[in-house]
Amino acid sequence: MSGDFIKSSHNLVWIRPKEVVAKHLLEATGIDGKSFHIFFANVIEDIITETLGVKNQRIVATAIVYFKRSWISVCWGDLDPCITACTCILLALKTEEYGPVKNLTHFVRNVRQYFLDLKDKYNLQSHLWKYTTAEQAESVLVELEYFLLHLWSCSVIVYQPYRPLLQYCDLCSSDPHDHDKLLEAAWSVVNDSLRTEVSLLYSPDLIALAALFIGATTCNIDVTAWFSKCDVALSDIAEVAQAMLDYFEFRKENKYKPEEVAQWLTGFRLAQ
Repeated sequence: MSGDFIKSSHNLVWIRPKEVVAKHLLEATGIDGKSFHIFFANVIEDIITETLGVKNQRIVATAIVYFKRSWISVCWGDLDPCITACTCILLALKTEEYGPVKNLTHFVRNVRQYFLDLKDKYNLQSHLWKYTTAEQAESVLVELEYFLLHLWSCSVIVYQPYRPLLQYCDLCSSDPHDHDKLLEAAWSVVNDSLRTEVSLLYSPDLIALAALFIGATTCNIDVTAWFSKCDVALSDIAEVAQAMLDYFEFRKENKYKPEEVAQWLTGFRLAQ
């Protein structure tokens, strides 16, 4: 890992002990913590790629990491998750140098419609979006931007696994066909990792190596010789890979219940 990452707030502040992350998930009341974070990772990706039409995976990844950082820094009930997700999107657009949303009112109206569509999709009786006017939502978004920046102590830099993944793929596969297959499979695993807690637990290079290992196994590409020369402990890579595989198993066993998260959100109230 680069010296820049080692000295960064991402490493020094936002890589948390396992017990802290596990405790955070268990503190969810009336909802499965893992399902909650999967649900909002999907919400954030949908709003960025479909509602805004921005096809940039780094922005998606950064916004999801911002959401996780926000939620683990407060008690459940301290933040409205729907508007917090939207605020994280607005901040990610800025920090990833895409630029601010040009028309905030238009953004709010589109987001409101997105959550109305979710209400219909899950046949809910109440709204997920709690703001009756665009002006009210805009005011909360602006205030929440400042609050989140204060909550994070303005540490907005996020190191993502995509860059080291590109480097590792170039190093471990000289065959162009295998390289492309491996990169596509491993890239998909990194995207899926955003639905897990690994961004709060492990460095991006370790996540990239674990994704590469899973991708190679999926594609039946032998990279054992390269991994044997890697200066990272195989046990560490296996630990991250297992966390990702646990997610796949969670989805395979249909433990993710988005309709339950959506129903929980209809009754959500900010803590007094």
